[in-house]
Amino acid sequence: MRLFKCSVFSSLVYFAHVLLIVHSQEYQSDFINIDCGIPADSNYTDSYTGLHYVSDSGFIDAGESKTIPPAYRSSSLQQQLVTLRSFPQGTRNCYTLKPVQGRGNRYFIRAWFYYRNYDLKDRLPQFDLYLGVEKWDTIYFNQTTTRVQKEIIHVPTSDYIHVCLVNTGLGTPFISALDLRYFNRSMYTHDFGSLKLFTRVNFGESFGYYRYKDDIYDRYWRSSDYFNSSLLYNSENVTRYFGVYNLPAVVMETAIAPENTSNPLKLEWEPTNKSDQFLIYLHFAEVQKLQTNQSREFNIYLNGNLWYDETITPYDVITLTVESVAPEKPESKYEIVLQKTNTSTLPPIINALELYTVRKFRQPQTDDQDGKH
Repeated sequence: MRLFKCSVFSSLVYFAHVLLIVHSQEYQSDFINIDCGIPADSNYTDSYTGLHYVSDSGFIDAGESKTIPPAYRSSSLQQQLVTLRSFPQGTRNCYTLKPVQGRGNRYFIRAWFYYRNYDLKDRLPQFDLYLGVEKWDTIYFNQTTTRVQKEIIHVPTSDYIHVCLVNTGLGTPFISALDLRYFNRSMYTHDFGSLKLFTRVNFGESFGYYRYKDDIYDRYWRSSDYFNSSLLYNSENVTRYFGVYNLPAVVMETAIAPENTSNPLKLEWEPTNKSDQFLIYLHFAEVQKLQTNQSREFNIYLNGNLWYDETITPYDVITLTVESVAPEKPESKYEIVLQKTNTSTLPPIINALELYTVRKFRQPQTDDQDGKH
């Protein structure tokens, strides 16, 4: 039977609250926030997140600064998406990042792309995104209003990280913003390769998203109005200590349960590529005040097989994380089923979900200039 790691941490509520505030201030010093295309050497503090952004002029010496036309901007458009840098010249153009922690550490890298007809051509480009000499992903758009975000968790073998835009002949590459965050050594510790984000979901919120300062690592938690489910909400607004993954309180205060409490809760997805290998992270916390005659217990199944060999009982003051210990074998479709036990009086719940695909980079960057060419 396969074993799956369960991460559970607890602390005093007051201490946790103070610790979270200190960490929120402390962790921004481990961030690199780049607004591509703003004037050289300029900077600002984002009014929504409080994050300090700098110009990309110190990270790249190529490309052209462009601005989204006023007619195509909404009042809610994030400041770092108003400008961008395009690369009409050259096949490969690279940003060079040098995080202070250096090689061998785990970093979360996010690239933003917002076309919105900045060039007034109404032609959606397609191009490739690389980390050093290895392909990270392909950037393409379904419509001109689409904003694309690509995220990856990566351990570099060099002190420098090169994020490169590669022209594939299908349009001019560009980039709107580039973020880097340092993760502590206890998070996402698998050594199977880099982890490319497939989805990160906050269950129980039907609109909007959460990021920094709610999430001290600035992970982007999107809402999901999940089909055939009902919303559960912790109205007591209890502050929790969220363990090794430091999940935001606002994410863990909501959950979903099956609409029919006798039914299992099912989560389904299809991979982008049938060869993809997934790492799964399921996050649970009790959001209701249970009476003495009530209980919530359930088992987790993946594609019909028992996935975790212990019964899940969410806690009301700490977060329970159940995660893959090895990449799941490739399938054409995945289905997670949360099935309550025969003795449970309440249906299963889930608060949050993260899915990553494993990206094995076979050509490690051994020289600090290797990835640029």
